[in-house]
Amino acid sequence: MSERNYWQRMRRRSMSRRSLLKASARAGVGAAGLALVGCGGDDDDDGQQAAAQTQQQAEQQQQAAEQQAMQQEQQEQTQQAQQEQQQQAAVAQAQQQQQAQAASDALRGGTWRISDAFAPQWGFDPLVTPSGGDHYQSIPIFYDRLLNYDEQGAALPMLAEAWEIPDDVTYVFSLRPGLTYHDGTAVDAASIQTNMDRIVNIEEESVEATPNQRAVTLGQTMANSEAIDDVTWRYVANEVFAPTLSLFYGKPPGIAPISPDSFDTAVTHPVGAGPFSFDNYIEGQELTATRFPDYWNAENIYFDSYSFEILPDSNTQWLAFLGGDHDVVRVPGSLAADADQMADIEDDGFVVLGDVSSVFVQTWFNVNPSGPEELTIWRDPRMRHAINLATDRHAINDAAFNGTGAASRAPIGVTTPLLPKDVDWYDDSPNPAEAVKLIDAAGYTGQVTGDLMTYSIDPLYLGTRPMHAQLAEVGMDFNLVEGTIAGIVDRLFAAEDYSIAVLSWESPFDPDQILRPSMNGLREWFYSGGREQYDELLASGSEYEVGLEEASRLQDLTARTTDFEERVKRYAEFFEVYVEGAYTVPIIHYPLNYGFSPGVRHTGDINTLYRGCDGVGGTADMLAGVYKVDT
Repeated sequence: MSERNYWQRMRRRSMSRRSLLKASARAGVGAAGLALVGCGGDDDDDGQQAAAQTQQQAEQQQQAAEQQAMQQEQQEQTQQAQQEQQQQAAVAQAQQQQQAQAASDALRGGTWRISDAFAPQWGFDPLVTPSGGDHYQSIPIFYDRLLNYDEQGAALPMLAEAWEIPDDVTYVFSLRPGLTYHDGTAVDAASIQTNMDRIVNIEEESVEATPNQRAVTLGQTMANSEAIDDVTWRYVANEVFAPTLSLFYGKPPGIAPISPDSFDTAVTHPVGAGPFSFDNYIEGQELTATRFPDYWNAENIYFDSYSFEILPDSNTQWLAFLGGDHDVVRVPGSLAADADQMADIEDDGFVVLGDVSSVFVQTWFNVNPSGPEELTIWRDPRMRHAINLATDRHAINDAAFNGTGAASRAPIGVTTPLLPKDVDWYDDSPNPAEAVKLIDAAGYTGQVTGDLMTYSIDPLYLGTRPMHAQLAEVGMDFNLVEGTIAGIVDRLFAAEDYSIAVLSWESPFDPDQILRPSMNGLREWFYSGGREQYDELLASGSEYEVGLEEASRLQDLTARTTDFEERVKRYAEFFEVYVEGAYTVPIIHYPLNYGFSPGVRHTGDINTLYRGCDGVGGTADMLAGVYKVDT
């Protein structure tokens, strides 16, 4: 199976050197033949016969030249393909030998020790999670996905060793034989179907947190699913839905199979098919796990145990890391932006890997029509646009991250291939003078108050603080509140006592993965009467709801298109409506850097560790092939 790749298609469209020569040969021969034919007289039979012979000779020469050029091109292509195959085989063999040698030298045992502020605040059930961050270090440890993915977001095998898409709505997965959950239950097609049944009945689940939105989408877009045999499971969508495959490997994924006997206890005691099995969790302090010996990729998991210590802030985590307490840590944003300090760290034997994160920060507005009058101002599009115009994204990047992040250019992540690199939907900002005019025209000069919420974690607050200062310059007198993820998300969903929220959102794969839950949230989260109140306002012709429905229609139209170029065009139509409504205002992608202790080694390329850390791969991907040595 292959994924469509934009750059490969562009390469195939370009003309090769040999094709250009062949075209030139055609042009030259044809011109000579025409010149000779034009020399004959209309009333001279001998001349006509000579001209005909000359034309025939020219055509024969042209055909011979074309045939020779084609043969030469085919020979060169064959030779080039053979050379490339030989080179690839040589590189692959060398890599296999290196990896085999590294694997034989790798030390088994010990504990992989990490720290972060992302505690599993909603427990360990992958079906119960409003975001990937809250399960940052737990879901990938205990649960595998059906599919994995590479650096470009293309699908790779995981629990499913192969998959087929026989038509635009059917997905057939072939499971690895002999898979088991941590409790010994078989990971077979029947258990996958049982997990899917649970997803379909998600509304009946008694949960306090918002359900996994990718799972919700998977259930809403399904026509039927079934276990064909022990290792073959089929999912059929109810219509063409281009993002379907990516739902099986998102973070968290639509399905992260749980042992069917453990559905009721998954929140507190996870039983999945991942590389480690659950040991213990001391709330807010530490999570521990033990290597699962029957894991399908167990030979590449070198650690006997896993320890995740929850520390409150990045500076505490960093100091503990430098003191030898942990093997990997997220580098504090202010430190990561200092190239000299990073160079000194690496000189001491530490490895630092990083890049612009696939996670971006955006502004959410409290548009609850039943909320306090001073907070309902965000139902006026002029006020939402004022936030955009008052925000200098590049200045925020410079102030918070020394320019190592990336300014948002659309309502999706800048890392998705569906957003052209030369397009910026927010090129009208910053324009604080125009922002002031909009606030005045809306009648809210001197009245913009309330809480501006964000997470009390680096790098969220690093990016929000300069934005808060920029908004103050146009007369928006917000009270900046930095709180825990659970506390902020609870207030967000309640939509009662805050004004705006600046939160993180992730979009490494298909943009639909975050746009769809965003649109659902905009129609459900910010209404005291829920979706019913939204529908009533829509029926009344309310500008906010009507505009949102048009954006939703365009999003659905885009999702029903499988052609890459056509999806790019349709997303542009969606962006035009969405940005005009300013339903959310994306700000910036922050840089994400990780430090690894001097003793960390990898049987392959240590640079692959970064993908596992960047909020897309998760710890399970990162740990395959990782081991430690004494230094």
